[in-house]
Amino acid sequence: MPKGQKIIDITAFRQTLNSIADNKNIFFFDFSESMVDKKYFYNVLHLNAYGASVYSKMFSDKLLQTIATH
Repeated sequence: MPKGQKIIDITAFRQTLNSIADNKNIFFFDFSESMVDKKYFYNVLHLNAYGASVYSKMFSDKLLQTIATH
């Protein structure tokens, strides 16, 4: 493992983010498991144009659904 990098427990990390969002009464949308296919990415961290389009659609759909139900 390269120096300075740490392994994190992603499940615990997501639970922490959800807990913070709940405590602050804000919405937290986690799409991390929806965008796992390499076809969406330019590199390891950045979406390509297709991935950005797919993500934007998923985000807007989720936001509109949330607004409609709250």
